Formats: sequence, structure tokens, C-alpha cells
Amino acid sequence: MLSSRTATILKSIVGQYITRAVPVPSQSIISEYGLQVSSATVRNEMAHLEQEGYIIRPHPSAGSIPSDKGYRYYVESLSDIRLPLVEQRLISHLFHQVETQFEEWLSLTATLLAHLTQNMAVVAMPKPANCQFKHLEIVTLQDSTALVVLVLHGAKVKQQLITFDWVMSQPELVAITNKLNTAYSGLASPQILAKDLLLSPIEQQLTDCILKIMQAEDEEEYEGPYLMACTLCLTSPNLPIPARCKP
Repeated sequence: MLSSRTATILKSIVGQYITRAVPVPSQSIISEYGLQVSSATVRNEMAHLEQEGYIIRPHPSAGSIPSDKGYRYYVESLSDIRLPLVEQRLISHLFHQVETQFEEWLSLTATLLAHLTQNMAVVAMPKPANCQFKHLEIVTLQDSTALVVLVLHGAKVKQQLITFDWVMSQPELVAITNKLNTAYSGLASPQILAKDLLLSPIEQQLTDCILKIMQAEDEEEYEGPYLMACTLCLTSPNLPIPARCKP
């Protein structure tokens, strides 16, 4: 937990950096809040915030900028913030329109945030360290070519074409997918790789394909973000940020 004074200093750093997008010096913090302390005291508090990972200092003599942890603390410390009832009803109505379409929820969230804050908004889904196998479907397309449809936990669907050395019928592929679904359900790629399972050549080829898809997904550091800018930012790009957007 941060002390009241330390939290106030962090709030000042975050607020000033959002507004001006330049590192915040200690004297600027004192001026904003009228703190009855010396610059040295504020610098000591800032050093503590840096040590705890709430802020970053580009170099020792520079001001400070918030880290992800600092932004998170700032947002979580906000209280008693409510939208007007009209806007609450509008937002509820808009989300009701998209119902259970997950991609539309994320896109709508980015659009609403950009509109309400008059700023740029970026929304991304949380990403687990290792994706998990949920369900597999294989659909024959033509001759020896099939479509692999892999469903991962977290409502993520991956598709990839695969070519076998000989023609496979749909009933044969269904039997194979039933076996793999039972064997791999809920497992991450390292667990699938370590699993001691007797596989036919086709089953091994499909397992290799599954592992390749899952390992590629695990290498992605972030989910694809949904980005939206407010209309004023788009129509007046040459205006300085404070004139275009309200933080």
C-alpha cells in the first residue's frame, strides 16, 4: 500500500503525463498540488515509486513517467465515477444489440471509450501464458486435402489446411478427431508434446499440425488490439493533443 502522500504524487505524475506526454519533474508536482514539502522529499518519494515499479525515469536527472503498474493503480484508485443515466442506458442498449458476438463487443468497447473520453482507445483481450486445446474438427475438402479447425480455450478459433499422403474419408477423420479430442482436451502444447500416446501416421501428422498452431499462438505476446480514435482526432490531426482530446 502507498501512503497518502506517495499516492498523491503518483496521481500527479499520471495526470500530468496524460495531459502533456512529457516526463514530470518534482517541482511540477509541488506546484500542482501545493505540497508543503521540499523538492528533495518529493524526489525521495519518486525514487520509492520507481523502486516499486510504479514509475520509470528515462535517466537520473529526468522527470518521471508512469509504468503499466502506475496506470493500473491510478485507475483502480478512482472512485465514485458514474456516467449520466442517459449514457448508461445508451451503452446498455448498444451492447444488447451485439448480443453474444464477442468480436463486436471488443470493437464496440473501443469505439465507446474513444467517444466518451474524446481520446484514442485501445482494447485488447487478456492472453494466457499457454493456450489450451478445447476441440478439434477436420473437414474434407477435396481428394487428400482437409481443413483443420482448432478451437482453443478463450473462444479462439484457428484454421489451417492439411494435405495427407492418401485420400481420407470424412468418417475416418471423424474417428480420428474423436480420439484426439478425448486425449488432448484441456492440455497445453507442452503437455500434448509430452503425452505418451500410440498414434497412427495420420494421427501424428494431425498432432504435429495442432502443436504448430498452438506453439505459434503461445509465441504471440499480445492479442490483436482494437483501436479507435475520436472524430476530432481524425479530422484535426495537426492540432496539439490537449486541443484535440480531453484526457
